[in-house]
Amino acid sequence: MSIVKEHNAPSDHTSQTEVLAPPAPGRLRRWTARNPVAAFMIVAFSLAYPVMALPIMASHGVIPDAWMPQAAGVNTNASPQS
Repeated sequence: MSIVKEHNAPSDHTSQTEVLAPPAPGRLRRWTARNPVAAFMIVAFSLAYPVMALPIMASHGVIPDAWMPQAAGVNTNASPQS
């Protein structure tokens, strides 16, 4: 998005249009543009590990498991083997 600013020059009375550049992107945006794979991995792992931990904690009884839907391969009703 560009900002258009019109002004008259003091020496002549013709109208001039000056287009100002948008503000420079922030530090995080620049880093993400330079390192897209690293940015994706940070976001993916920071979301995936807590989500994967929920059924594991439910299977060990750390959190209640009544809210969890039955998923294939996840047995939350069995007590941990010792």
